[in-house]
Amino acid sequence: MARLTIDGSAIEVADGTSLFDACRLARGESLPHFCYHPDLSIAGVCRLCQVEVEGMPKLTIACNTTVRDGMVVHTRSEKVRRVSQQILEMHLINHPVDCPICDQAGECGLQDQYMAYGLYDSQVAESDKVNKAKAQIIGPHVVLDKERCVLCSRCVRFCNEVTGTGELGIFNRGDRAEIGVAPGRELDNAYSVNTVDICPVGALTSRDFRFRKRVWMLKSADGVCAGCATGCNVRIDHEAGRVYRLKPRRNAAVNGAWMCDEGRLTYRDLHAEDRLLEPLWRGAVVTWAETRGHLTQLAPDGFALVIGSAHQTLEELWLLRQVAGGADVSGGLAGSDMGVGDDILRSADRTPNRRGLALAGLVEHDPGTLAGLIGAARGAILVHGGEPAAAPQVAAALAGRPDVVYVGTHHRATARAATLALPGAAWAEKAGIFVNRQGRLQAFTQAVVRPGNARPARQRARGLARVGRPAAGGRPGADRPEGPARERGGRAHAEHRPGSSAVGRPAGRRGCLMDIVLESLAKIVFMFLLIMGMVPALIWAERKGAAYIQDRTGPNRASIAGIRLAGLVHPIADVLKLVFKEDVAPTHRHRALYNLAPWLVMTVAVSTYAVIPFGDYLELGGKRIPLVVADLQVGLLYVLAVASLGTSTAWCWPAGRRTTNSPSWAASAPRRR
Repeated sequence: MARLTIDGSAIEVADGTSLFDACRLARGESLPHFCYHPDLSIAGVCRLCQVEVEGMPKLTIACNTTVRDGMVVHTRSEKVRRVSQQILEMHLINHPVDCPICDQAGECGLQDQYMAYGLYDSQVAESDKVNKAKAQIIGPHVVLDKERCVLCSRCVRFCNEVTGTGELGIFNRGDRAEIGVAPGRELDNAYSVNTVDICPVGALTSRDFRFRKRVWMLKSADGVCAGCATGCNVRIDHEAGRVYRLKPRRNAAVNGAWMCDEGRLTYRDLHAEDRLLEPLWRGAVVTWAETRGHLTQLAPDGFALVIGSAHQTLEELWLLRQVAGGADVSGGLAGSDMGVGDDILRSADRTPNRRGLALAGLVEHDPGTLAGLIGAARGAILVHGGEPAAAPQVAAALAGRPDVVYVGTHHRATARAATLALPGAAWAEKAGIFVNRQGRLQAFTQAVVRPGNARPARQRARGLARVGRPAAGGRPGADRPEGPARERGGRAHAEHRPGSSAVGRPAGRRGCLMDIVLESLAKIVFMFLLIMGMVPALIWAERKGAAYIQDRTGPNRASIAGIRLAGLVHPIADVLKLVFKEDVAPTHRHRALYNLAPWLVMTVAVSTYAVIPFGDYLELGGKRIPLVVADLQVGLLYVLAVASLGTSTAWCWPAGRRTTNSPSWAASAPRRR
């Protein structure tokens, strides 16, 4: 172990630790840097991470210096600060001021470094800058802006060290040096967008995300990529219920700091045009309330065969076993969703939870065997997730059945073959656990709300459990056991919805609907009283402030029998005047405008209640009614914007009043004769 002092703080780190990492531990933040990356080799080209080490004649770069016992390091001295500013200015000599139109704005390392360590007056005239090529498409997923590049070489090292493809390089010398692809080549490896992630400026941008959304408008949630069995840890960036991009989330045991381009695009399927948004009975849209009767009609004695999928979470597979009871259960189509893998991250298995099938005790079947099970089933069939109808043999077997129930996310071959199709939640719309190819259980949370009328697995399982259960062997008509779907297991990863208060309760509990109604009404009353109660409080505070300024008898000195009541006498007097004062309206007024003004003010003010989520939702007649008028997800910004509209009454009231000293802009209003 090495003991050293950094900025006056003693710290002990393992031998061989870089001084950069030691400074990060001691400071609580990284040193300024562009070229350093923990998963790439040391380049030391940006020179931003220089520190002052006692005993060394010059400043040294921390990224390429190893700690030694007894070191005394200064990272915030005036000498270090001045050098940091000079190096930043050197990097920015030819950098354009593209921040207003740059996709990297808001998460740009260059902006962060300048605001923290720069803030200098530039000595370089804008006319002296070297202009370079802009917006060059260098691959199917990446756009290069050479003028923004600071030559940190991260992207070059990534292509050389991680993918081994070497498409990128630094060409020319001096201030003419620039990043580019080799002649006749393009950046088309399977991990190319990682160069965008590690670019500290806006030189490399993603063609998929470019100009789609400002990053400060996005919300983020931790998730697990559902694109293959590797289960890369990802960050789901979304806004207003729509996912805009996936970015890798560092996990050294699974995916490091990388993810493949194919996995990044899996979010598109969430918003595909063929999403299953409503329950379908023989191709026609029905309500959830109507599906109960259809389920009873299709499966009066329960399901004879239940087919799962490797796309379902571990909790959903458990619930599926409970719904099946003693019926035959299949894990789905063996060998489905296979692709091309590699020795970096991509798995040939394109399902996220095939190991979870084995953990849940479900076995997959080849197309012929699965088609045989479907044909031999003596009762209704439940297909939960996946696309088994993608195999011609299975599609033919399902087509000959009039009693197939499908629960899934897309209206594709299996949904079209089913008599009853029920919409479910996709991977980003639910919480759960996937088991990756390493056997690692990875939990994730819900990122966005479910679209349309889709329901989570827990609610669907309760509905499916009510149709009955066959005895062992899948023979209908046997005695049905009690509904284990009502058990409390599998709720460790309850789904979360914004504003939710009732999610997680057993919906079958007597009086649950009334509980939700009463709880929501209580919230509405509380919020109304809270907001309305703020009005007299603010008026009282304004009156007291005005009285102090004017030094007059008022809220501060008015009293009853010598008792001042903390300034409350004046508001009480205001109430009495409002109730008993003679109603005197101006003689020359426009009656319609005069009467409209207070209603306009109240309408604008009360409309702010539209964005307050008073609860989750109610289910009435099979329809889900959200307890928010307009889920705009803009919060206080919306409230302030709508409240400001109250100024529109400014023209209405003077125009209605029409006194002899009206301002010129009010004189144009129509006059009541």
